[in-house]
Amino acid sequence: MRGKMRLGLWVAAIFAALPFLGEGAAAQDVTLTARDGSLSISGTLQGFDGEFYRVSSRYGPLTVDGEGVICEGPGCPDLTATLAVLRITGAAEPGTALLPRLIAAYATTRGLMLTTAADGAGFRSELIDPGSGQLLAQISFAPSTPEDGRAALLAGSADLVVSLTADKGFGVQAMALDALVPIMAGDNALSEISTPDLAAALTGEIGNWKQLGGP
Repeated sequence: MRGKMRLGLWVAAIFAALPFLGEGAAAQDVTLTARDGSLSISGTLQGFDGEFYRVSSRYGPLTVDGEGVICEGPGCPDLTATLAVLRITGAAEPGTALLPRLIAAYATTRGLMLTTAADGAGFRSELIDPGSGQLLAQISFAPSTPEDGRAALLAGSADLVVSLTADKGFGVQAMALDALVPIMAGDNALSEISTPDLAAALTGEIGNWKQLGGP
């Protein structure tokens, strides 16, 4: 095509580690037993969000409602803990641009007080119950390279990683998409382009401005 189109697109993905089977995996071993004793499942704890356990078992990955089971083993979470600590690392741009806004939106919807302060190249936020003044959660972010972020997850020194690309070895959750801005030559006679035509041009289905009504 005579005109130039430049695509600026990055995907910020925030993802938690799937079970890493190796030395130290035994520290996450758990057994979930139904409260009536009728069933038990053993495996490696992937995560617990306060409601559901995620376990890697011999039957494959399972999600189990925490209300119906009793957790036993060194990997079981401390259900009496009153403070949630979330350690995040990863790409600096989406981490510092998006995470504070997401945390602030969460605090607003939950009616919580929020304090955020710089912490080196990253930041540290605290969520506080406005009624009791109790500290409910500490969330920190520290920029890192993709390699260091992955290593931190596997070593257990980070809970989540923000990345510009998805890693096939980890579970992934899209956090945001950057805007797409098409740019063309200033002397191009075509003043506008529809979204379907733009998509066709970017995928190569359309390869000449004449197909779009241009010169």
